[in-house]
Amino acid sequence: SGHGSSERRSRLDWLMLPLNKENRLHNRRAYDSNSTESWPYPLYGGRHDLLPMLKSDSAAGRPYVTFTTDETLPESYIPNASSTPTHIIGVRTQVNKLGTYSFWAPESTTISGRSQLEYYDYATTAGQLELDNRYRAPAARVLYQLLLTDILPNELRAPLPGGLVAAQTLAEARYVSYVRLINAGGVSEPQLPLSIGDI
Repeated sequence: SGHGSSERRSRLDWLMLPLNKENRLHNRRAYDSNSTESWPYPLYGGRHDLLPMLKSDSAAGRPYVTFTTDETLPESYIPNASSTPTHIIGVRTQVNKLGTYSFWAPESTTISGRSQLEYYDYATTAGQLELDNRYRAPAARVLYQLLLTDILPNELRAPLPGGLVAAQTLAEARYVSYVRLINAGGVSEPQLPLSIGDI
């Protein structure tokens, strides 16, 4: 199934940040909309307030970091495109790391079918070196369920405040149009539904 290939490992190298004093993960701090130390913009909702972390190395943080990337290329450029998912999410905690590789349903940004997983247990040396991909381990499924039921809906796809919903919806529609155009072979900027200056 290709789990743990060197190709995929390079996509997740950003998660190899050392968990030292300068770059560590903490417990999530609750958002307090009345606090003068909280995010000043409602756009960020309940997302973690990073400002105290910049001021003090003892400030509370959160239990994970997460990252997404969409590898948008014409399908004709991807070997075995029907079995090569191009939508990637990574989640890293102090004790493990999960990578998911997914397809999206046509004309949408919704995950479709089963995701391919990559999982490393940092309790072992091989896991820390990312040489032992235990994607079938129960702990991999636990972290994957956390991603699907909490991180994805409440962080990565959290709705924006009311005044920005129309812009969010338009951006998603433009992205879907962009992917459709790329897959049809139209890759020059004048054909795209937005120009580079719009980004």
